[in-house]
Amino acid sequence: MGSFILKNKKISSIVIVVSFLAFIFTAVFYAPKIGFEFMPHSDDGKIKVEVELPEGYNLHETAAVLSVVEDSVKTMQEVTHILTDLGKISDLNTGANMAK
Repeated sequence: MGSFILKNKKISSIVIVVSFLAFIFTAVFYAPKIGFEFMPHSDDGKIKVEVELPEGYNLHETAAVLSVVEDSVKTMQEVTHILTDLGKISDLNTGANMAK
C-alpha cells in the first residue's frame, strides 16, 4: 500500500494535503483544551513598589514618603522583609526623588 502511494503523484499529494489539514484541525480545536505552557509562570513572592516624586524632592523628603509606604506594607501579615533603595529606580532612572 505504501509503495502504491509513493508511486502515484496524485494520491501522494492528496495524502499530504489531508495530513496537513488534519494537523491544522487538531491544532486549532484541541490544543487550547490541552492547556500547556512553554514557560510556566513562577511566583517568587516578591512585590516591587516604585515611587517617583515630583522634581525638587530631596532624599530626606523621599525617605519620609517612603516611610509611609513601608508602614502600610508592614501591616500585611505575609510581609517578612522590606528592602528600600533610595535615589534610584533602575540604573537609568536615578535621582533624589526616586525610590523602590
